[in-house]
Amino acid sequence: MSDLAGDLGTKLFPVGYDTYDGSTLLMDETGRFFFSHHTGAYHLGCEKYEALMSLMSGEMDDGEDYFV
Repeated sequence: MSDLAGDLGTKLFPVGYDTYDGSTLLMDETGRFFFSHHTGAYHLGCEKYEALMSLMSGEMDDGEDYFV
């Protein structure tokens, strides 16, 4: 989580946990949501409803697109 926070240039806070994959749902200081999965980091959206829809549909952006 600290590596991803450094790559994003912001602080991250855990807000959920996916027990199926053992993955963590994270939110940054600006309200963006990310998904830390064993296959990589993914951006879920910039607000809670967008994040939930992305998570449910599996349509997530690559987290690397948001690195500073």
